[in-house]
Amino acid sequence: MNGPNQYKVGVWHKNQSVREQIVLILRKHNFVILGEGVNGKAFYDWAISNAVDLVIVAAELDELDGITALLRVAGHKAIPAIVVAPTDALASIELMMADHIMSFLSEPVRQAEILPNAYLVLRRFAQMQRLKDELSTFRNTLSELKICYAAKVELMQAEVISEPIAHQKLQRMATDNRIRLVEAARRILEDMSGTKTR
Repeated sequence: MNGPNQYKVGVWHKNQSVREQIVLILRKHNFVILGEGVNGKAFYDWAISNAVDLVIVAAELDELDGITALLRVAGHKAIPAIVVAPTDALASIELMMADHIMSFLSEPVRQAEILPNAYLVLRRFAQMQRLKDELSTFRNTLSELKICYAAKVELMQAEVISEPIAHQKLQRMATDNRIRLVEAARRILEDMSGTKTR
């Protein structure tokens, strides 16, 4: 994570000195501060309308608390987040933790914890996104396999043939028409359902 990338970050905290401390540490490294402030509603509006790699948000903000603002943002898009809160508030915040809130900094914030937490959250979020993509691909593949299997069953029953022969017919149809196997399977299922309704 320490490459040439410049990570886009927002820092929202009511205490100006804490906010400036976090911003200063991040600016010394590969982070560009896109937004900062003290207001939870302003944070929500900003987070919805900006492409950002990471947000560091205090639990207590003006008008709308940071946790509620983060949960509302999560209804629109996933942004990896670090929550900054007093030590005695962490237990209650953990109960509300969503999967995009990946780390906590307890107050008073220690400079040595800011950068490692930021890189950890960026890495964890990237891993989670990869896992979600892999799961989505797996679900799509499984769905396609089910369609192909259903088409083979239809062929087997309609033509009284074995599964290997039905599979060969499906493959031949896909090759002859220069389409994917699943598209050939869909055509077979559509043709068979049309035949049944006539």
